[in-house]
Amino acid sequence: MIFSFIIAEDRTINADRFIDKLAKKYHWLTEFPEAGVLRDDLETNLRSFPVDRYILYYKVTNKNLELIRVLHGSRNIENLIN
Repeated sequence: MIFSFIIAEDRTINADRFIDKLAKKYHWLTEFPEAGVLRDDLETNLRSFPVDRYILYYKVTNKNLELIRVLHGSRNIENLIN
């Protein structure tokens, strides 16, 4: 879905680069899961971390990183989570 959105806004090569960057950041977060901002105001144990214009929302459960959502930074997360 993110890939399709970026293609619509830009070029395929840029979408590929962003997906690669997103994957690298996700793997980095598996090593340093506490790096994200705790967002208990939205949902218990939810964390967020920026990647370019997007925000990764994730939870750490049993030493695993569960990716909940990836949203453009301009989106209203409160309306989407609650």
